[in-house]
Amino acid sequence: MRTKEISLQAQEKAIENFDKDCAQRFVIEPLGSAVLQKAKELLQRYGNTKALRSLDALQLAAGLVARAREELVFVCIDSKLLGVAAAEGLQILNPETP
Repeated sequence: MRTKEISLQAQEKAIENFDKDCAQRFVIEPLGSAVLQKAKELLQRYGNTKALRSLDALQLAAGLVARAREELVFVCIDSKLLGVAAAEGLQILNPETP
């Protein structure tokens, strides 16, 4: 909307769809001590060898912590992050790859 590429109506629909996805399809994991500790471990394990970045480590750590409670699929398009997620035993999906 700010770049004038979509209309106000399209923006509102996108926000509505995002809210619906958050409620029905996504696992929301709070950024708590378990996630922070797991992210630190991931950075120590993969930071130098797989070029894992701090924000990616937080995203992956949240997925790993959530996995302890429910099954999930880790979705992203970053091949490096997907590689680390797979190494950690997560089921992965790249929506850009058939």
